[in-house]
Amino acid sequence: MKIEFAKTVRFMTGYRTRMNYWSCSKLADNIRAKYGVTEKPNAATSEGWNAWHKANRAKWGYWVAEELLDILQDIWMFIPDVYHNIRYYIRNRFIDKTHYLDTKLKRGSFHEMETRLLHGMFEALVDFVEDEKAAMMRWTSDKKIKLPNKAAGLAYLGWEISLKDQKVGDPVHPAHVAQSERAKETLALYYWWKYTRPMRKEPGEAVGLWDFHDAMREKYCEDDDNMWGVLARRENYTAEEQAEDKRLFKASNEEETRQYDEDTEMMNRLVALRNSLWT
Repeated sequence: MKIEFAKTVRFMTGYRTRMNYWSCSKLADNIRAKYGVTEKPNAATSEGWNAWHKANRAKWGYWVAEELLDILQDIWMFIPDVYHNIRYYIRNRFIDKTHYLDTKLKRGSFHEMETRLLHGMFEALVDFVEDEKAAMMRWTSDKKIKLPNKAAGLAYLGWEISLKDQKVGDPVHPAHVAQSERAKETLALYYWWKYTRPMRKEPGEAVGLWDFHDAMREKYCEDDDNMWGVLARRENYTAEEQAEDKRLFKASNEEETRQYDEDTEMMNRLVALRNSLWT
């Protein structure tokens, strides 16, 4: 019955995250100080926290400050927690829809799995920058600053990138360097998807195959403007035209492979960046 009750409470309240915890309040600090609990660190490594808990867990003041206050806060906040749990469910389910990736591909058309994977991954990255990073910018900056989502997201990435640019002689924290490098990579992938890749021409257009076919259509097909009409009349090509046709087809295939490999490389870079794509 105890387990079922705990599951029911968890279902109703969700996994609580709060801006303020009673166990981190001045009251808790006073309790810990009064009953001989070592001062709670403001920040520590996982090893440091484990050592602090181990050294103080047996003390009465530790139980009161770290456990009893949490229990009392959970009871006091039960109704607000239920409300927020329902509110966040509705928002995540029907507004933000954080349970799926929107490919932004044309609806009503068939798209291969490889295309859905590529677009799903990078459109999610765009949403991450323009929505989630934008929200981070608003949470951490002057509230008077009003920026569109895209500008706010890019501004936050710019701030992260600048973390490793310290004054000469000042120590640079390794975590800041890592955060800066990850933000730089995020920005590079974002710009590639938003601006570089859309400027990429289709393989046949890029190598001149389409222009060649247009010329052959005009020369051999008269009123037939269908591409297959051009291909069906290849027997009329001169030897030079046949050689050029083969050369351009080969170049088009090579360009298609190059573009596919580029997409794969960028997908792999995004996968490698995955553990830093959170807010």
